[in-house]
Amino acid sequence: MVFYLKVNREKEYTITNLLHWIKAANIDEENIIYIVCDNENLKSTIFSEIPSIYLQKVKFLKSTYEPSALKGIVDSVALGTWKKIAYAHLTTFWHAKENGYNAFWNIDADDTFFCLDSFRLADLLKRVEKYCSNFHVHLANLDMWHSISVYEGWSEIPHWSFGVTYTDNTVDWLSILYEHRNDYTYQHMQKLHSNVDWYFTYLSTLNGLSIKSFYVENLKFIHYFSNFVDYPHKGTIYHFHNGVVTFPVLKYCFGLSDMGEIDIAEDDIKIDMNILDTEATVSLIGNSREKEVFAKEIKKIKTVDALVSERAKEYRINHGNKEIVFYGAGDYLYRNNNVLKNSGVINYICDSNPKKWGKEIFDNILCISPDELQKMDNIIVIIAVEQVTTSFEIARSLLKMGINDIDHIDNFVRYLLGFYS
Repeated sequence: MVFYLKVNREKEYTITNLLHWIKAANIDEENIIYIVCDNENLKSTIFSEIPSIYLQKVKFLKSTYEPSALKGIVDSVALGTWKKIAYAHLTTFWHAKENGYNAFWNIDADDTFFCLDSFRLADLLKRVEKYCSNFHVHLANLDMWHSISVYEGWSEIPHWSFGVTYTDNTVDWLSILYEHRNDYTYQHMQKLHSNVDWYFTYLSTLNGLSIKSFYVENLKFIHYFSNFVDYPHKGTIYHFHNGVVTFPVLKYCFGLSDMGEIDIAEDDIKIDMNILDTEATVSLIGNSREKEVFAKEIKKIKTVDALVSERAKEYRINHGNKEIVFYGAGDYLYRNNNVLKNSGVINYICDSNPKKWGKEIFDNILCISPDELQKMDNIIVIIAVEQVTTSFEIARSLLKMGINDIDHIDNFVRYLLGFYS
């Protein structure tokens, strides 16, 4: 996957947010990462404050103003200071097309923060990609404004905006953007709204395009914005849960019950990845530059790690003290690393890839072949594969081997985290 991480704000939160996105994008070694930055001072700060190990794969881009077609689009759909922002957004479309990228993420990386660790954030993005691919969604953004626009009645068309956006680039976006730039309906809208977000809001009404917003169940998300008093919904914390989005600052600090909790728009895409309440706390502590202020909380988190270990031992006892073998040494195993590393009960990992056999992988655990697995006795095999059909195929193969004690990694992780409920 290709990531365009757009940054220009020189704020105290910029580097923290950008580094969080870079870490998530680096989880998959095949990902391609660009930072779109027109601010040379900020670029220097990035090199000085972000460890070089995280920047090894990163390439820097500036917004492009050259293609005449791009200029024609921007001049028609954005006014005033919105033009510069439009060029930054559309640069990702132009660059992706020039380089033959079929899909990409366009992320405002300086002022957005998902309260998840890097592995879980990477998993979240993959789930959005998979949904969009399966259901032919061409453009999907995190619901930062969609539900708010419905609640506040901004216009007849619910608002769509950039921020955290997945793009299916098999669509010829630049041609579509150019073709419809002077449409009467949009030009009428532009009298009130004059930025590229509203242009894509208009495009969402066209036949043949699927432009959607998504939310993640129980996600806590931070959008940084400097003028909270004038725009209370713009710079705030979001909590998506049980069909509503809660703005805790408005609801609990200021007692604004109506503004502080609104219904999630009915047409939003729901992504559910069993986010725990504690994950936001762990993420906050883990990404803070001043971890010492969280000293007492860190002690609690270490206690949680110990509880995970206790639950893992309990799991083994419940299965007759059998040795635990994970089947599948791929991405899904590593995405659950933060929980599994504290379990301390994994004896072996089995994989069908001969290149991995005999090697110590995933926290120095030996990888064995399926033939070696078949010779083992007194084991439980936990399938560490995300795809349901593949998991069933593996389960059938294990049964043919005479292995009857079989579980799935999702069940194992839920058991380990059971003390939260």
